[in-house]
This record gives sequence, C-alpha cells and structure tokens, in this order.
Amino acid sequence: MPKAVAPDGRLRRLHRSTGCQAGLLMVKPLTDPLPPNTMTTESPACESLEQMAEATAAGLAQTAAGAAFQLFREKQFRRLAGFEKLSQVEQDRIFNELVVAFVVLIMLLLEAPDLRVAGESRDYLAGLNKSVPKAHVNHLRTLGVETNHLRD
Repeated sequence: MPKAVAPDGRLRRLHRSTGCQAGLLMVKPLTDPLPPNTMTTESPACESLEQMAEATAAGLAQTAAGAAFQLFREKQFRRLAGFEKLSQVEQDRIFNELVVAFVVLIMLLLEAPDLRVAGESRDYLAGLNKSVPKAHVNHLRTLGVETNHLRD
C-alpha cells in the first residue's frame, strides 16, 4: 500500500485507487503523543464522502480477511474443526467461508437498526455498507485471484 509522510511526522497509508488516507500510524516517539480525538487543521484526506467510503470499505474488507485468517490459524479452532482430517481444498473452503462471514458481520453491523447515529450518518453508513463487498472483491483482484473466481 502506498505511504506518504505528512508534515507532522505521521505516516499515512494511502488507498491504491483513490489516493485517500486509509489510516494513520504515529511515527513520533511516545514521549510526544497526540491526545486522543484531537482535531487538526489539516485539509480532508478525501475529496468526497464516496472516496472516504471506498477507502474505509477497503480497510474494513482487509480487516475482515485478517480476522478470518487469525481465527483460521488458532490451534483450538483447527482442533475443533478437525483440520488434520480435512483435505487442503476443504481447508481452503473453510477459510473462504470465514472471510465471507466476517464481511457479512461488518455489513450487518453497518445496517443495524439500533445504531444511534444521525440521519446523514445513516446515509453514509448505507453507502459504506454497499462498498464493503466490492472492496473485498477488489482486494482479491489485487492479490491475483483469477477473474472467473470473482463475483460482486
């Protein structure tokens, strides 16, 4: 993922397709941390809410895949699933199902009726919700998965 260093010394990860900032990592020493939830005078990283939703969706899709992989590698999960008896194809299928389950969980959280957010934020979350599956497919595409195995 492309990176850019801001004037304040923070390292910013940029989303490949939009150039939008997807997250921040502090490079400064811990002796001079920024207080949490600090507002800055920097200009917005994205030019539109759609770009921000795309960048956020990409991050959420990659987080879902990472969480699925973490669960997939846990010894207890592998023991309970009886991995030593399963073929590689079946293990791969289980991993794919875990990724889909995490992506769907994120989508369900974004459309939960009991979220306490303002109306305009609901519209953003609805757009973000629609972007997550597309972002997952795009991530698979960047990993080199063949087109005939990709579906929106």
